[in-house]
Amino acid sequence: EIFALNNFYDLFSNEKGRLSSWVDSHGWKDIDRNFPYKASPCATSFSSSWQGIKCSRSGHVETISLAKNGLIGNFSNFNVSSLSYLSVLDLSGNEIYGIIPDSISSLLKFQIFNVSTNQIYGTIPFFLGNLPNLSHIIMNDNNLTGSIPYSLFSSSSLVALSLKNNPLCQPYNVSSSTIPFTSLPSSSNSWCNEIVSLTRFRDDFGGISS
Repeated sequence: EIFALNNFYDLFSNEKGRLSSWVDSHGWKDIDRNFPYKASPCATSFSSSWQGIKCSRSGHVETISLAKNGLIGNFSNFNVSSLSYLSVLDLSGNEIYGIIPDSISSLLKFQIFNVSTNQIYGTIPFFLGNLPNLSHIIMNDNNLTGSIPYSLFSSSSLVALSLKNNPLCQPYNVSSSTIPFTSLPSSSNSWCNEIVSLTRFRDDFGGISS
């Protein structure tokens, strides 16, 4: 985990000389790269001294919360697979760009994914709807394109979905009143050019409005 955090800092710090773009980098910059295990944020306590890090009682990183902290970098290059206990990732309000990395598909404990108000582009990965514990997806105010995957509508764990202010198209005539999600793209967005089984959708969600 410590190596993943080292790489995370290097990827999103946008250092110029010795000046980091981060508003608060407490703990992150104090790592002795020759002895990284001594600096693990979860080595001694579940209340980490690293900015934005919370640890489980078993000594693993379970939360990275660095909203509005001056992060700048390419999200596509973030390999999160070694942070297998991660349940919360909040990188909202930064200057992160790129596509959503495939490595997120390995996070089976993942619950909250907030990357709102960044510059993330590309399509929404289908695998997000298949993560068994993911309950909140907050990706409003980015540059996401394409259609909203059906996997999000059929997810048994998802309770909140925020996608406003993205140039997305909608595969269904749905609103926040027909499913327990909030902040879907507005009806002014274009409809997707695809055929979807409305019978299956009605079976899953008890009917839709025409």
